[in-house]
Amino acid sequence: MVLLHSSRWIESSFIGHWICLFHMPLFFIMSGFCFKEKYLDDFKTFTYRRIKGLWGPYVKFGIIFLALHNVFYHLHIYNDIYMVVIQ
Repeated sequence: MVLLHSSRWIESSFIGHWICLFHMPLFFIMSGFCFKEKYLDDFKTFTYRRIKGLWGPYVKFGIIFLALHNVFYHLHIYNDIYMVVIQ
């Protein structure tokens, strides 16, 4: 999956199109197989773990990336017009 997303030539090739037919459904199927029903017994604990496990890292990394974005902007790595990396 990483190879497909990191390479343009694979994405536009026959094999890339073929992999795209099933890689997302396969990901959801495998996620379902790895899910443990014992966490569903207590809704409060399940909800707390989901918030702690998903929201916490989201906020932490969002703040880190925002700070790095501002540093890169002041170092003129990002430009004013499009806010994209100048190459």
